[in-house]
Amino acid sequence: MQADLKKYLKNQILLGGHQAQLAIDVLSKYSDDEERASNGRWTTGNSTNTDENGKWIPLNKQSKEIKLPLQNVVNHANQLGNQIYNKAVVSEPKITANVDKAIKENGATRERPGREVKSEDKIASKLYREKGEEANIDTVNKEAAGLGDAVRYTAVLPADDHFATGVSNIISDLNKQGYDVVDGKDKNYFNSDPENCYRGMNYVFQDQSNGQKFELQFHTPESLSTASAMHKVYEDTRELPKDDPMYSAGRNYMLKNFNDVVIPPGVENIGTLKVKKLFHAILVSEVKND
Repeated sequence: MQADLKKYLKNQILLGGHQAQLAIDVLSKYSDDEERASNGRWTTGNSTNTDENGKWIPLNKQSKEIKLPLQNVVNHANQLGNQIYNKAVVSEPKITANVDKAIKENGATRERPGREVKSEDKIASKLYREKGEEANIDTVNKEAAGLGDAVRYTAVLPADDHFATGVSNIISDLNKQGYDVVDGKDKNYFNSDPENCYRGMNYVFQDQSNGQKFELQFHTPESLSTASAMHKVYEDTRELPKDDPMYSAGRNYMLKNFNDVVIPPGVENIGTLKVKKLFHAILVSEVKND
């Protein structure tokens, strides 16, 4: 179990009440020395959830492998993934130059340079992974048409009065360079809703000249570091049944951490305010750890 989550659970026990009992239940059922079984529980001894080299397969990867759609659907996704990837590779240098210029001129920094294009296999798997075994040619085509992060960037600005101005100016500069914000893809998760499990801004732009889409996330140093820190907790809990104590513990832990992230002044006037409830879609695609 992740050290920070364990510390959080122990603090809940000290505080007493309902959350204390929940924390006791979780700590008594899960151990650092055990490995996860396919149902999300932990098991002792030799795990059957290993690959041919004996390496443990995380729960989320087991689920995706078990619930593959028909082979012709996977083949179709692979073909589309190859096309999307190849176009992204060709389009990326020009987009990167313009994004870097807009970011630098507005007092921001860019995180993770050199990882602008999502890998071909990750693009392909994203086209069917949400539907799993129910995916078909039509759903794969729909996912491909809406895919906005084959090319992706993260801009970081300080959480002060400059944040809102800097974000607005970066968006405006990119518009002038021929990149339009895709309808409905101006998501602003910087809000104080108690159910919001993510803070940051996720925008998708489209190049007017060739239709290439790319994602640009806006973060403060704190919101980015929190999202990165929560990645392991998210991966450890998102596939669990909602009645599993670990699910509730992970959910509460993530909510607490994201609710502590400072919201930059004036940011509520940018984009469309959204609430990301646990555990919808992807949290750290969001941070691009993949």
